[in-house]
Amino acid sequence: MNNTKTTSYGVIVFWIIVFWPVGTYMLVKNLQNSKAAVINGSNAPRNVAFVLLGCAAMTLVTGASDPETREMIGVFILVSIGLAIGGVYLLKVFDDTKKLAVEFKKYLNVVINGKVTNINEIAQSAGVSRDVAEEKLQRMIDLQIFKGAYIDHKAGELVLGAKPIQPDVEYMNIACPNCGAVQNIIKGGNNACDYCDSAL
Repeated sequence: MNNTKTTSYGVIVFWIIVFWPVGTYMLVKNLQNSKAAVINGSNAPRNVAFVLLGCAAMTLVTGASDPETREMIGVFILVSIGLAIGGVYLLKVFDDTKKLAVEFKKYLNVVINGKVTNINEIAQSAGVSRDVAEEKLQRMIDLQIFKGAYIDHKAGELVLGAKPIQPDVEYMNIACPNCGAVQNIIKGGNNACDYCDSAL
């Protein structure tokens, strides 16, 4: 099981301001360990990337335009390059997170809506090899997207955890507007999606 502990965004913002490489590292770790960020495709890395790229441009312009700092232009260029590299890296993280969100929603559609639990069939539906399907499914299990689930490698099946049903409670089927998973929810209750934690 992966460690899914996340750092508060207040701490991340503090470190981005104080020393951006540490803040960037914390942000990326948060994205990797947050079910909601992964399945919904967080915009945070793109936003921070634009800030870093803007700071890179401002640093370069400041160093080149101010006569007092022009002698240290090499330092300004190095700082600007570092900020730009951080920004480009976070744009790639943003793109990768969006792609992963699309992939995970595809797996949710196949497994939950299509009720397919055979690994080979899941892999075929997703258009990937069995090994890739197992890796993605295990990641979803580790992130608690599939709560209480496990992969039975011998049987080649994804075994889903059973959701407890309360007696004498009225349920209704609803598709989550974010991840698309159809699920039973308590009618009239304050419900959250079982798979992405979005409000229903």
